[in-house]
Amino acid sequence: MQTVMMIFTLFFSFAVPIGLLVYWKKRNGLSIFPFVVGGMCFLLFAMGLEQMLHAVCIGMDTPVSRAIQANPWLYVAYGCLAAGIFEETGRYFGFKVLLRNYKERPVSVAYGIGHGGIETIMTLGLTYLLLTLVHFGVGIGDPESNAMLMESVRTSSAAEMGLAMLERISAMMMHISLSILVFAAVHGEKKKYLYPLAIVLHAFTNVMAGLYQTGLVANILLVELVTFACSVCIMIFGRNIYLQIVPGEK
Repeated sequence: MQTVMMIFTLFFSFAVPIGLLVYWKKRNGLSIFPFVVGGMCFLLFAMGLEQMLHAVCIGMDTPVSRAIQANPWLYVAYGCLAAGIFEETGRYFGFKVLLRNYKERPVSVAYGIGHGGIETIMTLGLTYLLLTLVHFGVGIGDPESNAMLMESVRTSSAAEMGLAMLERISAMMMHISLSILVFAAVHGEKKKYLYPLAIVLHAFTNVMAGLYQTGLVANILLVELVTFACSVCIMIFGRNIYLQIVPGEK
């Protein structure tokens, strides 16, 4: 069962983003560019600029880092707000600058697929690619690294893999929906408020994960179910916004 779930999780992590990209691109006759911009802005703002801030505010030994790490609630607030600010600002930059001439509303979803897709491949896909290779006897890295991966394989359960996929489903729904909101903030009439709202919604959706990471909540199933419920609510709201923007477009 473990082997089957591991292979399925690996397949899921690549097939879902790529499948969504192919489907949405073909359905709306889009170029690949909006998807690429979504992925690029995630890498620049979330994996680049945000990590630089973390290095300063958490990694260095400063009064700020000591205060954040000494207070779990402050740590959660900082982490959630940082993710919201950087990723939603990345979306705003993407739509306002790189995609300024792409005003058809399907572009908003395409960006979200690119953003959430590259994150899924990097966080889940590459992880399970390594675990699957080690599971089938392929040596990865030095002996110490390989031993750590083998221990991860040994202790991984089918339930954990299922929750990992549920977490990615929630994230994909959130990224696509928030991309719609920020797109509307850039191109929609009287919808500028949706950009700060997207930051707040993003931060709020990450709260449960932050509480789990700091040990304030111990039940991972509860964390993923609450996060999933939040993502569904954001998706419903995002769909309503999607139907309001750029009337007459696809």
